[in-house]
Amino acid sequence: MSRLWFRVVLTPVWLEEQISGFPFQIRAELEVWIDVMRSGGTRRTPRARSTVVTSFSSIRPFLASVCGQYATLRQVTRPDIMSWIAARPGPSRARDASTLRTLFRILKTERLIFADPARGTRSGRNYSSIPIPARAPDLAAVSEAIRGNSALRVVVALTAVHAFQPGAVRRLRLDQVDLAGRRLDPGALNRPLDEFTAAAARDYLAFRRQRWPRTTNPYLLVNNHSAHTTAPVSESWTGKLFRGLPLTAARLREDRILEEARCGRADPLHLAVVFGFTPRTGLRYTEAARENTELTGQHTIPPPATPEFPASPRQKS
Repeated sequence: MSRLWFRVVLTPVWLEEQISGFPFQIRAELEVWIDVMRSGGTRRTPRARSTVVTSFSSIRPFLASVCGQYATLRQVTRPDIMSWIAARPGPSRARDASTLRTLFRILKTERLIFADPARGTRSGRNYSSIPIPARAPDLAAVSEAIRGNSALRVVVALTAVHAFQPGAVRRLRLDQVDLAGRRLDPGALNRPLDEFTAAAARDYLAFRRQRWPRTTNPYLLVNNHSAHTTAPVSESWTGKLFRGLPLTAARLREDRILEEARCGRADPLHLAVVFGFTPRTGLRYTEAARENTELTGQHTIPPPATPEFPASPRQKS
């Protein structure tokens, strides 16, 4: 008989508190996983309580996100796992991937799921080199967050539309944003300025003039510290703009490049010209786009269209 039928009285108090809002079926599946981890099994050594708690805590954000979409872990897909792992901080990525593999392997062994979506997922240093498309709910969350936040909006525009590196966004100078001529000129990449990005830049510049009217900082983005210097804003400051959001600036950039690769232009040289990187990097994105297309069974995966977040403004070299 499956462990699923006698789990209620064995549920640890700490776990009950953590999963109280989860769907019933997912709660039952997690209870089985915890029981196997604590008690051990065939070819599986029992783990200390501290190890189990740490393992659960590391993937709780993933579990919370899937609970908003699914009623059972049977519905979790490989792209769900890949996209979440890719967005995890580098130091914890390998650990979190390993924990998810253990979770789904145990559920498969206990016959609570039909297939193991985490089987063979890569982690660690190599995993970060595989670009992953952003999920529609995550893009929608970013779209909602940019309303009323002019700094976040302009950063999102530069990364999600023009695929600027986060560092290039911080170092973008005022004289490289030509609103009248509708051009962006960050170094060697001179490109047209779309309406969404132009509007975001105008709104932020209006905020900047009102907040720091006497600043002589030459960079587009300023904060309370940099406004009194001639230095760009710090990496930690731009990172804080995305605090609490499911995507980072780097992930938005990846998604933008993958979108270009998926929309009938999976050509490494084309990507290299448009986004200013090497053909080798372009090949990495085209291969990733092809792999994700095979996983989803779709030839194109359009991002969500919202009033604030343009679906696919094209850039020209």
